[in-house]
Amino acid sequence: MSFGDHLEELRRCLMYAVIGIVPLFVLALVYSRELILLVTYPVRAALKKSHLPESLQSTGVFETFNASIQIAIVITIVLGSPWILWQVWRFIAPGLHDYEKRFVHVLLPLSAGLTVTSVLFFYSIVLPIVLTFMINWGVMKDLTQEKRAPLPPGVTLPVFPMLEADPDAPPVGSAWINREQQRLHIALPDGVYGVDIGPQATIAPDYRVREYLSMLITMALSFALAFQTPVVVLMLGWVGLIDTEFLSKYRRHAVLVSLVAGALLTPGDPVVFVMVTVPIYLLYELGGLLLWLLPASRVGKRRDADDDAAEDPPGRDAATRVPPPLPPGDNGAPVLPGAGYRGPQAPSDDPTSRPDAQAGSTEER
Repeated sequence: MSFGDHLEELRRCLMYAVIGIVPLFVLALVYSRELILLVTYPVRAALKKSHLPESLQSTGVFETFNASIQIAIVITIVLGSPWILWQVWRFIAPGLHDYEKRFVHVLLPLSAGLTVTSVLFFYSIVLPIVLTFMINWGVMKDLTQEKRAPLPPGVTLPVFPMLEADPDAPPVGSAWINREQQRLHIALPDGVYGVDIGPQATIAPDYRVREYLSMLITMALSFALAFQTPVVVLMLGWVGLIDTEFLSKYRRHAVLVSLVAGALLTPGDPVVFVMVTVPIYLLYELGGLLLWLLPASRVGKRRDADDDAAEDPPGRDAATRVPPPLPPGDNGAPVLPGAGYRGPQAPSDDPTSRPDAQAGSTEER
């Protein structure tokens, strides 16, 4: 194929990749509200656990809309990544040998599995603990002293019933406290309205949707990259830069790097620090184990008959086949067919070895 044909094939693969994920983007945009509820569930659960209003702020006109677009794009890329990688593979695969494809067959599933594991580990374990720690740290109740005084005579305080759920068809003007939602609800002619209830605090967290999503995507991407450690170790080992002895020798340095990475990815909570640092180091050991089990000589081992058959199919014209290189001779020249031929020889000083001398001796005889 010419250079222009390669560009045309690349354009076609990229076009198919984009067209294939457009339906996913439209579907994610349609269900963007449900996706936002799913993504914000950890922070809302942590706020509720700390007896704070489980709602996020939207201070900009386009903030909620931009958050929906952002969530739709992320979900589209995550769910559409197999299709995108398949199109990239269709463009690259024809230029690879069979033994080279075997390396890709190991790396791609491993990388995809580690990415999914990192997202699940971050969303279900690390993120709730981090949010709970940061919310409890951010609530400051003891900065000011509360003033209390006896109830004046003749003043009666209203008492609101505490319910687990809103009543059916409440009378207009009635009020109650929804214990599950931690809200004061009031029935008005056009519906039920509520007010968030929270503890008296000088400083209390009140997060914004955009800031929370930015933090979530950044930390999830950091964990996804950190979980690619075994892939990096395998690639460096296959190209010959490191080996299992190198990994064993610098194991203490790996522990130090894991500690630094854990400190950068987590707040000051020691529990979260240990929960993040230990998996990062275990990923380093997993990379060494995989390099020991899957060395380059085993993964990329040539199967001569299969590779030759794939690279030189029987239907190809014999005249167009490229002959294999001849083995070198003693002086570096190729050994050609013929008995006793050893390639070009240096001229000899013996006069009897020259062709004219041999001819003269024959005439004398």
